[in-house]
Amino acid sequence: MHGILELPLFYCLGAALIVLVSAAFYYNFILNSNRSLHFAMMVFGFIFADVSACLAYYNQYDELWYSDRFFYALSLGFLLCFVIDTEGERREQEDLEMLKDSF
Repeated sequence: MHGILELPLFYCLGAALIVLVSAAFYYNFILNSNRSLHFAMMVFGFIFADVSACLAYYNQYDELWYSDRFFYALSLGFLLCFVIDTEGERREQEDLEMLKDSF
């Protein structure tokens, strides 16, 4: 770590990734739709990108920067699919209403 602020930011990034993984599992467990799958794939792509960037930076393994950018671009693609799918959002809202009525 080079600066005094890097270590707390590194821990905040780790905590944010843990929260994202938890949210992705919960979201996919509750609704189990294509939209929730896109969200989960986005989260895992960001995690793989972060892990490969850390390995590339700290181990000076420059070929991992390519996998970092690949997973980052793949994650952004899944994020775009997640945001664009308005029909899936409408179906999820209907499913959530049915789940609320059953309890």
